Amino acid sequence: MALSRLFAMIVVALSLAAAPGPAAAEGTPIPPPSPGAGTPGLAELRRSLSDQDQAVAAAESEMITAADQASHALEAYSLAVQAQQRAAAEQAHRRHEVDLAEAELARQRSRLGAWARRAYSSGNGLAADPTLSALLGDSAADLAREQHLLGLLGRQSDRTVTGVSHAAALRRRAAQAADEAAAATQRAVLAAHRAKQARDDAVAAQRATLDRLRARLSDTRTAVEQAEEQARLLAQARAIAAAEGSGGTRRDNRVTGAVGSCAGGDMQLFANGEIPLEALCPLWGAPGHHLRADAAYAFDQLAAEFARHLGRPLCVTDSYRSYAEQVRLKQVKPGLAATPGTSNHGWGTAVDLCGGIQDFDSAEHRWMQANAPAFGWFHPSWARREGSLPEPWHWEFAG
Repeated sequence: MALSRLFAMIVVALSLAAAPGPAAAEGTPIPPPSPGAGTPGLAELRRSLSDQDQAVAAAESEMITAADQASHALEAYSLAVQAQQRAAAEQAHRRHEVDLAEAELARQRSRLGAWARRAYSSGNGLAADPTLSALLGDSAADLAREQHLLGLLGRQSDRTVTGVSHAAALRRRAAQAADEAAAATQRAVLAAHRAKQARDDAVAAQRATLDRLRARLSDTRTAVEQAEEQARLLAQARAIAAAEGSGGTRRDNRVTGAVGSCAGGDMQLFANGEIPLEALCPLWGAPGHHLRADAAYAFDQLAAEFARHLGRPLCVTDSYRSYAEQVRLKQVKPGLAATPGTSNHGWGTAVDLCGGIQDFDSAEHRWMQANAPAFGWFHPSWARREGSLPEPWHWEFAG
């Protein structure tokens, strides 16, 4: 399989992943990533996946606990409502009994009052009373006997009214107890309802947390699958490139120029884009950027001279570029970016500059044109204004 076809396949496969950053050609300046930006590596994604698996499992366990507590609260609320219903029925029954007792007491008192009025207002009233007539019989004219019987009837009526009053009082006390019981059960229902609502809210919150964790886990699992596919394609591309000997994945990349305090490592051990940072050297005034040892030393001298004349270090947007980053750029700009494994950025001998140098007509760019060659750096013809792919920012080390 031709290497170009393989990279086309990679482009199609990687299009399933998250959209990459801004487009960039071989020498297009790549702005420094913001904190937290960038795509996590496969190992990091797998660790995150494992952590999120555990978090989901813990959330599911907490969900079960919360649901169990909500079930107990719901049962307590149901029992409280049933108790309230029984108390309300007892309260209604007691109030009905009180109403009946009060009505009977009122009837007895009314009857006694009516009889007393008739008894003491006239004799005819006594004779007209059927109860008294039955008691007195034919001796109704006997006043002494009449008075005796009147006394007996009065005492009997008093006892009747007293008994009814006592019964009514008992019923009122029972009704009061029923009212108090109903009030207590109402308070119990309110408390149970609050407990039930709190548990329901806890379950809803835990369910929302669980849904969020599950969604995040699903996204991470998808990211892991895509990263694994990307890693597989990268490995396949490297293997084919090495087997075919195409694309310049190997070359004589020995350090040939002078080096400073940083000697770097043996470049012969590594392919394009596969050089570890510890084998490269950092750049003065450009934190996070690295080049081959001799390129870095020459760059530092150039940057120091630039700073003496213009008062600031050289501005760098891109230096050494890993193989994976070259693949990403090829995915973004397949017609413009260099074939992965051929970029001079991958050898640690090219930089992309900013701070005005990216403008052909700037004073900074003109200074570089006049002074960079003295330090072993040049602007390749293809990147010049009249070149095939004008890129004022791209500069290379001659070695």
